[in-house]
Amino acid sequence: MPKHFSKFLNPRALVGDLNKMPPLHTPILDLVYPESVQVNHPFSTIGYEDIGTGIKNIPLVSRGASSYAMPLDGTKLRFIEPQNLTPSHFIGANKLNDMKSFSEGQQKQYILNKVDQLRRTVRASKEALAIQSLTGKIEYGVRNAEGVIEKYTVDFGNTKTTTISKKWDAGGAKASNVIKDVGAMVAEIKSGSNATKFIGFIDFDTYAAIVDLVNNASQKLPITVSEDAIIIGAVTLYVTAATYYDYVAKANKPLIAAKNVMVIGVDDGFKFFNCALDSLEADFAGIPFGVREVPKDDPEGVDLIGMARPMPIPNVNAICVSTCLS
Repeated sequence: MPKHFSKFLNPRALVGDLNKMPPLHTPILDLVYPESVQVNHPFSTIGYEDIGTGIKNIPLVSRGASSYAMPLDGTKLRFIEPQNLTPSHFIGANKLNDMKSFSEGQQKQYILNKVDQLRRTVRASKEALAIQSLTGKIEYGVRNAEGVIEKYTVDFGNTKTTTISKKWDAGGAKASNVIKDVGAMVAEIKSGSNATKFIGFIDFDTYAAIVDLVNNASQKLPITVSEDAIIIGAVTLYVTAATYYDYVAKANKPLIAAKNVMVIGVDDGFKFFNCALDSLEADFAGIPFGVREVPKDDPEGVDLIGMARPMPIPNVNAICVSTCLS
């Protein structure tokens, strides 16, 4: 069966059209794994030497001595084989027959509308993986060849934690407690990381508790409250209700667990790999997103299949999660 839309879907042409589409925004990819830390990886797997989590200063080397080998951290992780994201959209032969009367411009617009749906699905799935990565472990649903959902696991190690001095919703709590506790979380991260830029995430209950403390403060404090964040010194805590669907647990999961606050040193060791696709048409390239057309026989038509092989790599030493509400 001939292919109908290859001229619209070849990687070179598609990149230009994707760049013209409205940008997609999701909190973790935008703030923790932005484009500046995304890597188009030419291999289908990620080796430990590719990860390079955490940057620290090294000793000087005397003249004439051998170079200083970059140290590895204590994680047990040595090898990752990312799995595929392949959402598909079927276009039946009846629709293809109707499209014969379309102009080329109309055909292209129809196909790009379908491509946009696929790209949004891939983006949402990447965001879900990115959210899970901040726990130190990805446990994501993967469908096997028999159609059964199994658990795909990548363990990056334990994130850090601190003990909150006084729960922020407890009687007698002050806004200064929040400053001290967030400062302690930053210090805990700094003990094993060279991060210099810190952000965090809270839910609306924690946001409300901080707002109450600020409103009841008897003096002006270095805390700024806005509609979507609270800035405490140099740390911005973003309030969010973001969730994703967990296909293993068969339930929605939140970005940040209730009663918790998360602080992240985002400029130390976080990477997001776009690994080589299992696709001849994409020339096995490591790209963020691609689409291929696959003819079908029964029923006749074509599948438009989105393609991505993503893998977020967190630096667990730069993530601190603490329970701040009672």
